Amino acid sequence: MNTRPIHSTKSNKTSKRNKRNKTKKTNKTNKRNRLLRSSKNGGEFLGKGTFGDVYGGPRLPCVGETVEQVRGLNEASKIFKDAKYAEEEFDVVERINAKFSPEEIAELNECAILPKQLCTVNRRLLSREPYSTEEWKKNKAGEYNDKIFNGSRQLTESAAGYNQMVIQPLGQDNLKDVFGKIQSDENFMDCAARLFNIAKGIQLLQKKQFIHGDIKDANCILTGDRFKLIDMTDVRFIPDTEDVKSMPYAMMYYIWPLISAYTVFFDKQFPRLTDPSQINMDSRLFSDLYANQRGYNELMYRVYVPQSFGSYEDILLNGPLYGFSAEDVRKLMRQKEVLWDEKMGIEENLLDDTFDKFNAIFQKFESLEEVKLDIFKRIDVYSFGILVLSCIHNYLLWKKRQVNKKIAKRPRNMILKLFDIVYMCCKQNETVANIDDIVNQYMREIIGRYYWNSGEEESTRPRRRSVKSHKR
Repeated sequence: MNTRPIHSTKSNKTSKRNKRNKTKKTNKTNKRNRLLRSSKNGGEFLGKGTFGDVYGGPRLPCVGETVEQVRGLNEASKIFKDAKYAEEEFDVVERINAKFSPEEIAELNECAILPKQLCTVNRRLLSREPYSTEEWKKNKAGEYNDKIFNGSRQLTESAAGYNQMVIQPLGQDNLKDVFGKIQSDENFMDCAARLFNIAKGIQLLQKKQFIHGDIKDANCILTGDRFKLIDMTDVRFIPDTEDVKSMPYAMMYYIWPLISAYTVFFDKQFPRLTDPSQINMDSRLFSDLYANQRGYNELMYRVYVPQSFGSYEDILLNGPLYGFSAEDVRKLMRQKEVLWDEKMGIEENLLDDTFDKFNAIFQKFESLEEVKLDIFKRIDVYSFGILVLSCIHNYLLWKKRQVNKKIAKRPRNMILKLFDIVYMCCKQNETVANIDDIVNQYMREIIGRYYWNSGEEESTRPRRRSVKSHKR
């Protein structure tokens, strides 16, 4: 005789049904994620951007190429929706080629996705397979390209005759995707180590007095075992005033007053300066400019940057819970106070204090050219500091959801070392941090301490001790 309560049967059936539904939902989500991942890894229409569209597997053929020639190439196509974007990309190629040797360009290619060539699309081949198939016109996430094949406007050639840029494959994920998938100590440490390649890219650019100008999580792509910089449209040669004047001044992370100061004091020559001792920034000169930029700056400094700075607040509140000592917390509090006060210097009523600090800094330089270099080098250095801070922040977000919130010794020590690097990058009360010092400290304190095997020379490639590669 069955002695189980009647409600038990119902409960078991409900439980099984819920389990089946949950499994179906999980499988559906996993399938969608696989499709999204594969769409980024290559094949057909890869996606859209502000510049236009990206294609791969095979890329679009250039004039003079056949389908057979491009079918086996591990390359992608960047198609411009406006001729001016093609011109801007071509300008980047010219800038880099003029200042970098072939060996230096090859080295920079290890840290950035650079244009391989510019060309005109071979339109005659678009009616042939594989370009004529639905599979090529749609990416695996279901997005459909409706521009090239339903009209020719996007293939309008630039003044130089180009409408396509051939690039390396864009890789698996951008840094924003990776941040969202930090779900273990290993993920965090792996992400932190891979950020080193972004610092190397900044170092290579600054060595030749270039800036990237738009370093952010969406512009760092995971390719193989490293992050690389993309979106090189804003790369500028700092000593060239005309080149710098064409910058969009839309840095996502960096504080705005210095960029505005350069515009007012150096581009417009108002007042006309002959040496750094004449620099006297005053908020009255920037009131209109501040009002015009208020919307963008409100978004930048109320949303993007504070999210990352929240990692300081988190440890100050929960330090003992995470395993940080009282001395660790006091040290981070001192760093946070300096960085946060400087960040809030964009407030209109605090601009004079901010400018007074920079006036004192810049008047120490011997030439206006040195002031200019200092102003623009801060952009990429500060932005890199925010990327490191974001890595810590996303790790702490995951850790807070765990039952055991105490952080193991190795990742906890790594966090403290990373905060030191953030402080080097983001403090603004003195001249810009030397990128060589930042790279050397990153190598010594992060790569060397946690990723080199004992006795291994630093000139060799790092082999991780117990940290697994970030895989999905």
